[in-house]
Amino acid sequence: MPGRGAITGTVVVKGGGNMPLPGANVSIFYGELTTPYATGQTNFHGVFNLELVLSGAAKLSISYIGLETLNTDIHVNDSYQTTDLGTLYMSSGREQ
Repeated sequence: MPGRGAITGTVVVKGGGNMPLPGANVSIFYGELTTPYATGQTNFHGVFNLELVLSGAAKLSISYIGLETLNTDIHVNDSYQTTDLGTLYMSSGREQ
C-alpha cells in the first residue's frame, strides 16, 4: 500500500514580474484516472499545499481562467514528508 505525503509549491504568472497567482486551481491525478485524487487552490501569495496525497508518480494540473493549463509529472515523497515543487510558471499562451 502506498504511503502518504504532501506537496507544496508557488504558482506565478510568467513574465510581467512573475506575480504570484492567487486562486489558481491545483489538482493531482494518479495513473490514467480522469478524476482528481485531491484538489485545492493557491492562496493570496500563490502558494498551495495538498496534504495526505499518495506517494509515488503523479500528474499535477494547475488551471486559471485566461491562462494555459499547466500539466506536469511529479513524484510525491512518502513517510508524511512534504515535496516542495518550488516555483511553477503559468503563461497566457501569447508569449513568443
